[in-house]
Amino acid sequence: MSRINISDCTIIIPYYMDSKERYENLCAVYDFLKRKFNVKILIVRYAGSSSKIPDGAVSLQLPYWNGVFHRTMVINEGIKFAGTPFVAVWDVDVFVNVSQVLDAMDLLREGASLVYPYSGDFVDLNREEYLKHGAIIEHPSYVKDSVGGVFFVNKEDYKKCG
Repeated sequence: MSRINISDCTIIIPYYMDSKERYENLCAVYDFLKRKFNVKILIVRYAGSSSKIPDGAVSLQLPYWNGVFHRTMVINEGIKFAGTPFVAVWDVDVFVNVSQVLDAMDLLREGASLVYPYSGDFVDLNREEYLKHGAIIEHPSYVKDSVGGVFFVNKEDYKKCG
């Protein structure tokens, strides 16, 4: 199966390895994105940390700052580094349906500044089945009306906001 071309977008994954599970989530999300899309993926993390990243992944390493993971700073630095007109900021524990990614990209290309690629309802995935077999099995979730997880932006509009 061929990958879907969204090469005008860079996906930034802010990453701080605080557990084996977070690393496994990163690998699963990275693998999903690489299999589904022709897209630049940038893992943004602190230099000098013991954070492993998936084989072949591109990483931007930032200087460690007071021993605290400053998510907004990590995102802003990743966006500055992105060489594409659109950027998606993607958490290490989120999958988004391919059609929703395409819809988000269409909206950006039509002039939107910010897009959340879902209605706010989340489902839980069977983590073990995905890690073992790549199977995405959905389960009801307690999360409703969420605005976290993934967002897409027009890079220039985002920078103008400060």
